[in-house]
Amino acid sequence: MTSSTGSAFADTLRQLDRDHHLHPFTDFRELGEQGTRLIVGGEGIYIVTADGQRLLDGMSGLWCCNDQHQIRLKRTRYYQ
Repeated sequence: MTSSTGSAFADTLRQLDRDHHLHPFTDFRELGEQGTRLIVGGEGIYIVTADGQRLLDGMSGLWCCNDQHQIRLKRTRYYQ
């Protein structure tokens, strides 16, 4: 049986996510009730969900920023 917002493959991905992935900054009660938001693409500053929602990607900077700082630190150490 598939959900109203996806294929059997999407449902399989949601189940795997539920069983094996720990989501940081997540209300686990809400996650258990609503399920996982499956991201299937991106358009500029927006992410696109499996059910077609376009959401402003406000969290990407939190994760990407740290990578760039590490690169700058390594480059600075190299040239010193």
